[in-house]
Amino acid sequence: MPPVPAFIMKIIVGEIAAIVLNGSKVASKKIRMTGFNFQYPDLNEALKSLLKKNN
Repeated sequence: MPPVPAFIMKIIVGEIAAIVLNGSKVASKKIRMTGFNFQYPDLNEALKSLLKKNN
């Protein structure tokens, strides 16, 4: 995808442009505190699993 100027993104997606342009901090701490367990708590494990499925 070619680079898109920020003002164009704001026109296209509105307020969501802030997330697209600036990113967001995401943490799993709150969901883990509720007792949720991730199938793959580590990115490397998740990627290994995906690669095994594709081979």
